[in-house]
Amino acid sequence: MRPHPPKTNPNQSTPKPRFQPRNADSAQPRAHRIDETNPSCSTALIVVSAPAGCNPPRTGLFPARSTQKRDQLPARRHAHHVKNAIRDVDRAVFARYPAAMRLNVKLMILGLAVNLACGAAHAAPEPSVAHTSWELEFTYSDPQRITLTLPGDDHASTYWYIVYTATNTTGDEAEFYPTFDIVTGDLKRIEAGFGVSPSVNDAILTRHKKAYPFSVDPMKMYGPLLRGEDNARTSIIVFPEFEDDVNAFTVYVGGLSGEVAKIRNPRFDRAVQPSDENPMFFFVRKTLAIGYDVPGDTRTRLEAAPVRTTQAWVMR
Repeated sequence: MRPHPPKTNPNQSTPKPRFQPRNADSAQPRAHRIDETNPSCSTALIVVSAPAGCNPPRTGLFPARSTQKRDQLPARRHAHHVKNAIRDVDRAVFARYPAAMRLNVKLMILGLAVNLACGAAHAAPEPSVAHTSWELEFTYSDPQRITLTLPGDDHASTYWYIVYTATNTTGDEAEFYPTFDIVTGDLKRIEAGFGVSPSVNDAILTRHKKAYPFSVDPMKMYGPLLRGEDNARTSIIVFPEFEDDVNAFTVYVGGLSGEVAKIRNPRFDRAVQPSDENPMFFFVRKTLAIGYDVPGDTRTRLEAAPVRTTQAWVMR
């Protein structure tokens, strides 16, 4: 028995497809719908046709200028999650405290986070733990005073000095060009030897002639330093006396190592060509930093002996 055909209603029209192109003669889909009254507010119907056998890409209706905002969606979702997490912590931890105390704690945490971020962004390089270049052996005495009247002066002057010995313990000959800088606790920089009369150097070398018979003038320390203890050189670091309000200072000794690091200048102006006033990079060298405290007050400090507090390698 054959089945009867389905009954049809002659008054019912044939259903139209759900999506039908406006122009049936055109093979390409219409990609843009422009508002002729306001072209800047046009919208784009993103329709991409895929080759046969490929999965069709996703389509959707987006504003024509929303590509940048759409690319920022993952970051915005992440920020939303972070905001929710902070809100949960705020409810769990700070709910028991008064509102004023909660605000102070939040500001303190925010300031600590900013300081850590800035410190990480501009952190100075650290010297290598293992030797990456040549390094000289440096022995020294703590600072001592000498007071004398220079020729032509009618009053006595006081100077600080340090006796040191440099020894080349590397396998090759090294070029020794030392630098000595003193930085006080109030960040005043003093270059050793600057403004010091040769008569002061002679008086200091004469005082320690028995203990260091082969000590030489500071200007004779520059140049090649042969390896071995037999070729070690001894000289002095001399600088004027500090003011009585200086209670701490640091001696920086450079030229003892060949380790160098290059760091980017955070204040480099890209709108101006690189120059000595506007360098793109800085070069820092491994430097020995020796810190001292000067005990006492302004009345007794001029007679007190400095106390060594720190000794470390830094990049400077």
